[in-house]
Amino acid sequence: MINRWWSAIPFWWPRSMDVVRAEAHLNGDPLEINEYLSPVFHHRLWLLRSWGLWSEVAPLAPGQYVLDFKAVDKEGFWVDTTYHLTVT
Repeated sequence: MINRWWSAIPFWWPRSMDVVRAEAHLNGDPLEINEYLSPVFHHRLWLLRSWGLWSEVAPLAPGQYVLDFKAVDKEGFWVDTTYHLTVT
């Protein structure tokens, strides 16, 4: 859903974001949202860390689905996305 990366230079990053509102739905039914903070990892010459809000769904039966999620943080970063899925 929401994902942010921080460089480890100067070796500081937040442990979380101040999310004001976050929601996810599959065909109108709410999904559980979980926060994830990765361990520090190397990418080329940088040490990085990733933070995100994630939802997980079980395998879907064939059919049409609408997956939407919205979130906003205190800094004004926001996401509002809708996917129209066809499972065959």
